[in-house]
Amino acid sequence: MRNCSIHKSGRRSVISYAGTYTIAGNEVTHHVDISWNESWTGTKQVRIFKFEGNRVLLSTPVSPDPFDGKLSVRSMVWEKVK
Repeated sequence: MRNCSIHKSGRRSVISYAGTYTIAGNEVTHHVDISWNESWTGTKQVRIFKFEGNRVLLSTPVSPDPFDGKLSVRSMVWEKVK
């Protein structure tokens, strides 16, 4: 998995956090114990997930974009390497 991406503005972004998680339906809630962004530590980060073959698609609920504040959905794809 790559944890760096190029935002549409051209800036690099890194998101990294760790903790436990719970699943309810198609939502996974990450209970953040430690994070690159200290304001996330101790929070719950909700993601919507979907499995497609050897991929897991994760997306946020509609919320303000951390770069420009506009309402948006951010997404990422994890793919199992064979």
